[in-house]
Amino acid sequence: MLRFSAPMAEMGDGLGDATAILALRIDTDDRLRNTSRCLRYLLSNFGDIRVIILEDGAKPRVGEILTERDVAPHKERVSYSFVEEHSKIFHRTKRLNQCLKKVETPIAIIHDVDVILPVASMLEARRMIAEDGYGAVTPFSNPPGCTDVPQKDADALATDSTSHERLVKVCRNHVAGNGFSLFVATRAYADRGGENEDFVSYGPEDDARLYSHTRLGLKYGRVKGRVFHMEHQRGMNSSPSNPMFSHNTERAPPLSELLCAAAECVRTDNLVDVVSGRNTPLTLHKAQFANTAAYADLVEVLKRLFEASSEEAALHPEGWCPRCGLTLEAFQRMLSCRNMTVVIYRDGSEKTSTSSVTCDFEKDSCSVDVEADDDGTARIKKLCAC
Repeated sequence: MLRFSAPMAEMGDGLGDATAILALRIDTDDRLRNTSRCLRYLLSNFGDIRVIILEDGAKPRVGEILTERDVAPHKERVSYSFVEEHSKIFHRTKRLNQCLKKVETPIAIIHDVDVILPVASMLEARRMIAEDGYGAVTPFSNPPGCTDVPQKDADALATDSTSHERLVKVCRNHVAGNGFSLFVATRAYADRGGENEDFVSYGPEDDARLYSHTRLGLKYGRVKGRVFHMEHQRGMNSSPSNPMFSHNTERAPPLSELLCAAAECVRTDNLVDVVSGRNTPLTLHKAQFANTAAYADLVEVLKRLFEASSEEAALHPEGWCPRCGLTLEAFQRMLSCRNMTVVIYRDGSEKTSTSSVTCDFEKDSCSVDVEADDDGTARIKKLCAC
């Protein structure tokens, strides 16, 4: 049985206005052990936090954790429910939305059960929402990024905070993605749609939620600090082997994702407001990029847009330049540009928007016209590298 050993931080308050939501399916023994560690860590370090657990699967397994010695004394702060589900696909975004509807506190923490965060980072994320008006806060940053902790060291990670510095030195460290944990203002997040249930099982839903919610006006920030990830065996719902992975990744991105990625490049939260009142171009120079990660985010959205538009280009060749068409070479040349210009044209009588992304070279140029489809997703109208 996992027991907390000294020295651990004394149980403190500080998250009484927050609820951690854990939506999960136990597909491996590693995941069950990580769930126990995660729950014990939250309950033992924060004497006032509430936790909502929604487990689905063929049979319940998490319920047994609630009877364990280190968890049972805190059971009044834990709401646990089980949904019998025999589908092999774990629809996590759907389960998270079900949890979100049960949250009664002003702050919700969308939390992976394989994650341990420094106490100070979690308290700072809570403060940024409660006091600084943020709508969403990632409680870690790059750098320092993520530390992957193997199972043999995971008990120490969850029970002894003095082990963290040692684990950073001996474990694998890498750039952290946008998953793991996200603090949100409950009402503001829910009012903007919560989780996007179009993403099923494993997929880039973590990235999409930030693009869509910041586009809808949610103020977003990060806490400087590290995230620890407890390693685990990866079943179908934790890897690209998920049958829905192609569905999740090949869908065209919303036009809002392109705008939000561009906003990151110019260090503004209101790119749409900046350009909506005019038809003059807003030029993004590489020197304006907040960091290389911001540029990479923009490139990734453009790549998804290109891939999603390729099939349509084949069906409608008249929509492309007769000389270069929609080609990978043209697209790669576009991404290597010196300057990038995003132009948004808005007509109050129309529900759709049209934008163009123009890339200038020293001796030639490449441009791509992007328009919003009826459902708000972006599509390439024209791409030319001639």
